[in-house]
Amino acid sequence: MGKVRHHSESDTDSEAEEVNKYGEPHKFNQNFKGPIENRGCTDVICLLIFAAALVGEAFVAFVAISNGDPNTIFKPVDYLGQVCGESPGVENKTNLLYFDWLDCLSSSALITLRCPTTRVCVESCTAETYSIYTRYPTQLLLDLPIGVDWDDFVCRYDVDPEQAIQNGETIDSLLSKNLCAGYYWKSEVFEARCVPETVFVEDDGGMDQPHGRNLTEEEKDNSVTLINRLQSSTSLSKLIDDFWETLPFILGFLGVAAVLAFICIIVMRWLATVILLASFVGSMIAFTWGSYYTWNEYMCYKNEEPECIPLDFNDPTFDYYDLDSYAQLSTTWLIFAITLTVIGALELLIALTLCNRFRIALTLIELASDALGFMTCTLFWPIIPFVMMLAYVFFWAIVTAYLASSATLTYTIVGAPDGSLFENGEPCSPVTFPLNASVDTRCDPVEYATENYYIVLQLYNLFMLFWAKNFILALGEMTLAGAFASYYWVFKKPDDLPRFPVIKSFYRCLRYHTGSLAFGSLIISIVQFVRAILEYINNQTSGAQNPVTRFIFRCCQCCLWCLEKFLRFINRNAYIDIAVYGSSFCKAAMHVFNLLMRNILRVMVVNGVTSFMLFVLKLMITASVTVGSFYLFTWLSTQSGDFVPTINNIWAPVVIIGVLSFAICSAFFSVYDMAVDTLFISFLEDIERHDGSANRPYFMPKGLMQIVGKRNKAT
Repeated sequence: MGKVRHHSESDTDSEAEEVNKYGEPHKFNQNFKGPIENRGCTDVICLLIFAAALVGEAFVAFVAISNGDPNTIFKPVDYLGQVCGESPGVENKTNLLYFDWLDCLSSSALITLRCPTTRVCVESCTAETYSIYTRYPTQLLLDLPIGVDWDDFVCRYDVDPEQAIQNGETIDSLLSKNLCAGYYWKSEVFEARCVPETVFVEDDGGMDQPHGRNLTEEEKDNSVTLINRLQSSTSLSKLIDDFWETLPFILGFLGVAAVLAFICIIVMRWLATVILLASFVGSMIAFTWGSYYTWNEYMCYKNEEPECIPLDFNDPTFDYYDLDSYAQLSTTWLIFAITLTVIGALELLIALTLCNRFRIALTLIELASDALGFMTCTLFWPIIPFVMMLAYVFFWAIVTAYLASSATLTYTIVGAPDGSLFENGEPCSPVTFPLNASVDTRCDPVEYATENYYIVLQLYNLFMLFWAKNFILALGEMTLAGAFASYYWVFKKPDDLPRFPVIKSFYRCLRYHTGSLAFGSLIISIVQFVRAILEYINNQTSGAQNPVTRFIFRCCQCCLWCLEKFLRFINRNAYIDIAVYGSSFCKAAMHVFNLLMRNILRVMVVNGVTSFMLFVLKLMITASVTVGSFYLFTWLSTQSGDFVPTINNIWAPVVIIGVLSFAICSAFFSVYDMAVDTLFISFLEDIERHDGSANRPYFMPKGLMQIVGKRNKAT
């Protein structure tokens, strides 16, 4: 007996040490009946900082709108700032022509999408490639050249080349002053801009401009980059055309996905166990069939059977922008086969090893279904954060566009001789620069210049996007947490459920906990901002990296990604604690972390199983809609008629439907997931604070009591 008593005392000491190690539970309060009403404002300092940050963002917007003009980026704008096809005087000139396309091959131009060269609006793009220098070589320096077709010249609006020659200019002076273009490419119209069919001409003598200047190595590399971008834009244009052609069908399938997700959540109130088990079995069948099919296709292409014509990346017929080309790669089918096989095996392993643990997860999901059934409005709550997010992203995009367009094309004096009225490097304006200046003196465009502080404003604007986005997400989560906690912490469900729980929870969040929301979202935003900066540095230095530096960058990105996921998990549960008890963010985060550590096994199993089951449901709905769309578009491709869309590639709308369907399902089930998390945290609190006695009864339903071996004693 002594040994038994000694062992019992050791267990008691061990449990006491565990409690001391991971903090103390919330003290029992006999008046506690859900989210407390008597609470105060939390994290006020963070609220003030967030308010100051929003004021700073408003200042950034003011500076950007005052100095920027997005027309210079998105619309074809000439050297005078006029929009081709819109501004007075150029209404009929809808296309933009660049005097020197090689200026567009600088690295800075490829980033800013703007060329520091003279631009004019024209009615139609040039239909041939030729050079004024080579077409009229003997007339360049003549005072009165003969046999010149002046229609060959494209000049500034204020320059009539024939009249300028009569006033003392020469063809060479008109070209050297950039008053007229020296050469032209055969061009095609792309986004109202005259884009050369090819950016360079290659012959035995090398790669030259039409007037003979050799291209630099940087321009050669950038010309290839530009050609690849133009080629990819053609494929992108086809994808966009497919999207618009199939838009009614895409919207229809997305509507089906939304209806299926909504029906699934409602029906789970009564058939949660049946639906989840059916989805589990269905997914196992789908993974088994998918594994068989993909392995069969892999062997078919690997063995080069007659019905399978394989390709590889070195094949000249391989199109990097055509999904059908990838479907003819044996490697593609091998990746699919391994992925589906591994996922199916993991699902089967989980089912065999954690079968008994499914009961708690199923009970929590049934309880969440009941809560959603009595608070159906929570299913539509994500619409409000989505609208808020959309509004801010729209505002951010406008500010970003104005900031990016704050750069102005600068002109300077070039070729001024000593003793002239002009000084080389002096700023000038092409509008006011005199045409009767000396032959060598000209006003040339140099670059798009911005003040250095605009870089800081862009970075600040990006950081505020992260902070505002995470703040809105946190507001949505805390609002739902308060509503679902109101459902759990009542004895008679749903009779004692307070009226308008979502609205009340939303009010409490805005009234008392805006600072806590700002604090939690700030932490996540800092990590995301650092990740974005590292990603930018990685991309900018990719050409100069060695395997060691690439490894370091990837390790840093991986560590930051893991840190962000961990912080999101803690924040999410901290918001639940704040919604219920009204604590400050740090206090709530510490308490909920200790609570989870005291129940780490339950947390791992229940969260894992629940998340997996909900993922299977989302996957099943997405797969059903996506497969249905694939067969419909396949059938439509064999039909004809006015209602049948013309599709270049059926995979484009199918992939769009699959991605957006999963996003819609995730939006609906995010509410469900928040319900399960809130009820689970409340369940853990319930076990620790109550003992089932008449004075401290459990709030959990009888189903959960039976699983954990608890019961309320009779009064």
